[in-house]
Amino acid sequence: MFVSILKICLYLITVSLYIAGAIYANEQLNDIRKVVSAREYHLRGELVNIAISPVNPDIISFESIEDGNLHRLWWFDLDSQDLVQITPRTVSNNEFFWYAQSDRDINWCPVKINGKNWFLFVSSGIEGEENIYLGNTQDNYFLRLTSGRYVDHHPRWSPDGESFVYVSSRSGNGDIYLVNNVRELIERFEQEIDERPEFREIVIEEISSGRHHIRITDNPGMDSFPDWSPDGRYIVYQGLIRSDDILNLDLFLLDMKNISAPPVNITENPEHDAIQPKWSYDRQSIAYYVSPAGRGGDIPATVHLAYIDMESDTVTGEIISFSGKGTIDANIRRNNNTGPLWGPGSRSLLYVKSEGNFTPVLMYRLSQCNDTTNVSTLRESRLDIIHREIAGYISPENALVAYLTYEEQDYRIYTARPCGGALIRKSYDVYISPEVSTNSY
Repeated sequence: MFVSILKICLYLITVSLYIAGAIYANEQLNDIRKVVSAREYHLRGELVNIAISPVNPDIISFESIEDGNLHRLWWFDLDSQDLVQITPRTVSNNEFFWYAQSDRDINWCPVKINGKNWFLFVSSGIEGEENIYLGNTQDNYFLRLTSGRYVDHHPRWSPDGESFVYVSSRSGNGDIYLVNNVRELIERFEQEIDERPEFREIVIEEISSGRHHIRITDNPGMDSFPDWSPDGRYIVYQGLIRSDDILNLDLFLLDMKNISAPPVNITENPEHDAIQPKWSYDRQSIAYYVSPAGRGGDIPATVHLAYIDMESDTVTGEIISFSGKGTIDANIRRNNNTGPLWGPGSRSLLYVKSEGNFTPVLMYRLSQCNDTTNVSTLRESRLDIIHREIAGYISPENALVAYLTYEEQDYRIYTARPCGGALIRKSYDVYISPEVSTNSY
């Protein structure tokens, strides 16, 4: 009898371990596919700044840098296998694209507007000018949103697509500006296209002059890398401040319902720089990179990774407290322009780690991070390649990751699906307003 009970117990333990192993396997990156090869598409130079369109995850954008100064923006359609060049252009009346020196990452609109997939990007048409442009994947036209001999960069859409923020040097040091009523700008843009279709670059003085652009930060140092909370209530950004003659990067929160209120410093650590913050999909945490302070904004390629937990009022949505959780991991290779990447359900972070001769893509479960000495590795790639940058797409039904590699003297873009593409999730995994849905999936 005792032996029979023991056999049953051993059987149950074996089944439990098998199930646990199956769950572990589902947490890995699966269905890995090579989608772009620089050699096969005759792309010159280095590939950087990949992004996935949240409206159409079949669209992946990236930038190529040739000879260190000629920057070109592209998007690639996974479905049709079409590669489309955005900048620079050789059309005679589009000369501003031909001299592009500082194209940066594309920031995709999170919603469709007038049935189109819109994006923002930066291009320096004439040397010394970096302006922000608006375009979409259907029309071959671009609206210049800023003008003047300033450096305008890092445009970021609001979650509802009604506005965007960007960083500008027009104030003298680098502050964040807000542009509202983007749908009205798009309608005016499309009207101009109908009236003068021969011009590929559309300039509307009342838009590009900056009269409708609202300055929302006023810091003696530079403010940059803004990121919206998933409900559009707040932005978090990094600000350069001076303390005891040491330049230090801290993170700040700004309430977009009360932009006249002073921003709140949520890191305030003179010994460390806090870099490139990124909200989680559930709005409850902000991940960011950490490096030693005093570099004056000179951000190293290898940094640490940390996150902050946020607590909000359940009725008003106002953030009432926050607490740092310390360093999650060390020797992280930061994404060039986008900040850390949250995994499905905001339960993990995907990032590139320098480790010996390998730089693997890792996934860490945040729910096990109360004790940072006991963090679980959910995925560790040991391919003999150099993982560079990663981008992600999360929806209620699916998840997709894209990452850049350099192997066999060829820059390549791969896609993969975390959790095998089958997500076990609740409504807060991807931000859904509680007024809209409280159902589980």
